[in-house]
Amino acid sequence: MSGGGITLKANVAVRNQPAGVGQREFAWQSGNRWHSLPLLNLNIIGGSGALLEPTVWANAAYPGPSVNTINDAARHAYWTCLMMRYTTAEYARGLGIAHEVTSSIVS
Repeated sequence: MSGGGITLKANVAVRNQPAGVGQREFAWQSGNRWHSLPLLNLNIIGGSGALLEPTVWANAAYPGPSVNTINDAARHAYWTCLMMRYTTAEYARGLGIAHEVTSSIVS
């Protein structure tokens, strides 16, 4: 992702069955809960998924189905780049992995 003279890059790892805690638990357990504040304020996480910046961008760039498509991959890549920009690479990686976990402890 590039813009305004800044280039952001992310490595992507594909896992068949991610294991661990979900997003909320990761944010709570990481000890760095404050990392989520700029992400909430900038409309990168939280609220309605359809209105989040990564979703709006991906739907405009890649209209059509958004599950297991280029739209889905682009949205996740953009989301990860934004998280890395506003938090840390470690937090963005952990939250990204936690996002893929489907069996969350807290509903």
